[in-house]
Amino acid sequence: MENYNDPFIDHLIHANTEENKTPFAVFSPKGVMHRPNTKEQLIKVLHCVLTTLKSLHEIDIIHRDLCWDNVLRFIDQDRWFIIDFNDACHTPSNTPNTQLARDNHATEIFQPDHDERTKLMAEEDLDRPTAKEALRWIRNNYRDLLRKDFLEENTMNES
Repeated sequence: MENYNDPFIDHLIHANTEENKTPFAVFSPKGVMHRPNTKEQLIKVLHCVLTTLKSLHEIDIIHRDLCWDNVLRFIDQDRWFIIDFNDACHTPSNTPNTQLARDNHATEIFQPDHDERTKLMAEEDLDRPTAKEALRWIRNNYRDLLRKDFLEENTMNES
């Protein structure tokens, strides 16, 4: 993901695998569990998450376990990033995910050959936009709100 210059995803900084020491991994950025408290924060979360999903989908990767527990807020900024790629896979996936809870995940991830257009749990019958389409909508409708924090960066570029 570094090739995509996506600031809203965690990445491995260091892994200690020395034989005589306790194994550990250091990831960056650092974040905290924090759900948005305002509409402004929710729009920023959506912008950050959709930016990353768009980048992932462009290289045929789907997260498969996107939930609030896997979206952290930067410690020192009003921005969010995605973590926990244990269930991620290439798309279309020919291997259904059988370890996730069926009651809180889209039904498609349990089927072979699913792609990034999974249904939202509460919106089973609505058309499903891609991350790219949803991101374009967020940017078009909330440009003024996002301008202060994101306009100067590549994260506001249309594509």
